[in-house]
Amino acid sequence: MSTSTESIEGLVAQWQSIAAASRSGRGSGGLESAGAIQAPDPEECLVKMLRIAAQLEFATIPPYLCALWSIEDDRDPVAESIREVVQEEMLHLALVCNLLAAMGQQPEFCNWAPQYPGPLPGGVHQGLEVKLQGLTKEGLLDFIRIESPEMRADNVDAEQGDPYWKGGQTIGMLYDSILAAFRHLKPELKTDNQVTGPLSWRTVATLADVEWAVRIIQHQGEGAVIGPLDSSKEDLAHYYRFLEIWKGKRLKFDQEDRHFYWRGKVELPKCRPMGPVPLGGYKQPPDENVARRLKDFDLAYTQMLLKLENAWGRAAPDVATGQGALVAAYVEMFKLGKHARDLMNIPLTGDSKGLTYGPHFQLRYPRSSSPLAVASAAHSDG
Repeated sequence: MSTSTESIEGLVAQWQSIAAASRSGRGSGGLESAGAIQAPDPEECLVKMLRIAAQLEFATIPPYLCALWSIEDDRDPVAESIREVVQEEMLHLALVCNLLAAMGQQPEFCNWAPQYPGPLPGGVHQGLEVKLQGLTKEGLLDFIRIESPEMRADNVDAEQGDPYWKGGQTIGMLYDSILAAFRHLKPELKTDNQVTGPLSWRTVATLADVEWAVRIIQHQGEGAVIGPLDSSKEDLAHYYRFLEIWKGKRLKFDQEDRHFYWRGKVELPKCRPMGPVPLGGYKQPPDENVARRLKDFDLAYTQMLLKLENAWGRAAPDVATGQGALVAAYVEMFKLGKHARDLMNIPLTGDSKGLTYGPHFQLRYPRSSSPLAVASAAHSDG
């Protein structure tokens, strides 16, 4: 993946050393005199953690979308559940980008575009290789691992064989350190380039806003702070949503003993058999039909990334920014679904298992191109 080489483990350790030095009264100069090679800058450390968080939120969306698009009936309960996960991941991404903007930074979506298969940014769950493929039980295990909380909720009935990855560098661990850094630094929060509205909910102007944003992300994702619930008795955190689909069981809340039990059935829906995308995508499509559909997808994907960058202020004159650009990015995402389903209906050349093509999420233009140059080229390419 084209992401930072910084690891959550390293950044969290940096922040802990900063906090420890502050508590002892040494400050950053004390760190250097105590023998550290170079004292980490507190604000720089926070910005690095936010950039990793944005890359993480971004990297989960394409695999979740592929699983969603592969479901033949988009009104199926499983499709509706995964669609809500994607929508919430987009919200998380918007909130993290607002936190970056509050620190005077801008997201770089074209530079952050992930490559699949590959590891998650920040060394989350080392050994995990995230793939682009249709919805399968094997793929669901990857999703469950991505969203695994640091601790499972004690008010959920645990059954033998339930997948859970304890330890390692979890996403929740990173957000805990981000919140601790904001509390420690109490930086002046800039609101000029933040995005507000229904797709990002609100700007981050105070420390209370920061705490709210971080808790929303943690509750909806891992659900580790308040158990499996997101915002209601029927709205589960992502870890438990994916666990329901994998187990084929519904997680229900019992009012009497205030506990969650596995009751009811979840049917795995009929899916288009999208095969795992090879590293670097389909570099030599077998015919013009596949090549054209891959190109259509890549153009829409590139435009979506450009509009996301524009939303947080990185745009040419007369180019929409803010909520307007974010809405336009969502429109491009809906276009992606049509192109993806077209590809998923084409049998994979040379495959004997009945698998099909799928979107490979490749930038249409070189990563070194500036967003404005890419926008110009995309327009001229039609």
